Amino acid sequence: GEPVEEYSFDFSSIERARLRPVAPLIMRYRIQAVFGRPAFKLPATFLTVGECLLLVLAIKVSSFGFFVGYVAGKIAVGKAGVSVVPPPEFWAGACGVGLDLACKTVF
Repeated sequence: GEPVEEYSFDFSSIERARLRPVAPLIMRYRIQAVFGRPAFKLPATFLTVGECLLLVLAIKVSSFGFFVGYVAGKIAVGKAGVSVVPPPEFWAGACGVGLDLACKTVF
């Protein structure tokens, strides 16, 4: 008969391929989990770790209006107790930008 060809398969390549795309995905979810963790209690709501970092950056660049507007907006949406689309962070950010622009215009 015909010669039978030996067939060998390197399973380590499958293992590497299987593990490769999962690592960045897991890392992204871990980062989201850390940044989404409640860090600071506000009336009727809370600020997450990510929001606190954003507000520290706002103060660092002397944007006190954004800081006050964001926190006020977040509290207002939290006290309203309604589910809003877009999410509360959008409305809080809009309040922050609005108050920041108002402060820069007035002062």
